[in-house]
Amino acid sequence: FSSFGKGLSMSAPGSDIPGLMPDGNVSYLSGTSMATTYVAAAAGLLLSKNPTLKPNQVGNILQSTADNISFTSVDGTD
Repeated sequence: FSSFGKGLSMSAPGSDIPGLMPDGNVSYLSGTSMATTYVAAAAGLLLSKNPTLKPNQVGNILQSTADNISFTSVDGTD
């Protein structure tokens, strides 16, 4: 929820994300901290296949393979 607007190049799901709790149960949580785990996992998978990738290369791969779901906001504030 902390990143939005024209400068945003990539985002991840941030609402009702299933998370494994310490007691073994799954809870649905929302927020930036829940979305970052998806991006970190994707980056980790890329690096596990090619550990020589530089950070900017990982970012470029993530951005070039992401779905573009941009839209204009209903209230016109983008």
